[in-house]
Amino acid sequence: MIMTTHQKELYITMVEMFIEHYPDDSIGTDGKPYLDCHMCRAWQAMRADLIALGLAEGHPLSSSLSATVSQARQRLATNMPASAPPFQEILDDWMYLFSGYHSPTLPTTRGPFATESVYAHVMALFVSHGFARKEAEKYIWTEKIAPAMRSFYQWTPELEDLGDLETQEIDQALASVPKEIETRILETGDPFKSLRIIKELWDGEVWHLVPAKNESSNAITNAQMRLYRRMIERATGSSPF
Repeated sequence: MIMTTHQKELYITMVEMFIEHYPDDSIGTDGKPYLDCHMCRAWQAMRADLIALGLAEGHPLSSSLSATVSQARQRLATNMPASAPPFQEILDDWMYLFSGYHSPTLPTTRGPFATESVYAHVMALFVSHGFARKEAEKYIWTEKIAPAMRSFYQWTPELEDLGDLETQEIDQALASVPKEIETRILETGDPFKSLRIIKELWDGEVWHLVPAKNESSNAITNAQMRLYRRMIERATGSSPF
């Protein structure tokens, strides 16, 4: 695998962060291994990368580190193994994990964003590679990061961030909610009943005075949860959860 000196530095830095934030184990609170969930797939991808690099032993569901951060840097800087995942694969897996399933998360928004200090070094490298640019004290992702963002469906083919689109959708819902519907939602005294009203009467674009027919799923979406929370915060000044 051929990389420029700057690419190699970013590659190694991302791998170092994998090791620094490596989970203690792969066992859930019920004593069983994590299996089919987005968070687990993010961690599994990271484990698989470290195994391929010779820095962990085992398999993606359950593995143990075989190198410290400093050892990893030394090994990769002097002898990158033939089995090393490509640069884009490491970047995809890193963004998948740190922008969604690690705290603090790294924003994926198309607008300006601030980051926690833990991301200062890697963001400086992203800027130097053209994946982001810095404006004042904030960063903005460039189109160069799009393949990584799209690899885990965070950006649309039109390079719009789904979180940004969801926020716009919620802003529109709050601005257009009929008073009688808002009153019903606020006066139930039961979050589950309120969420059900939102699900039945808001289709993601417009409100309906009668429940929509032929619902495809009974599950409450993240957008509906966020809308309910913002509606309560607007009315009471505090979050319901």
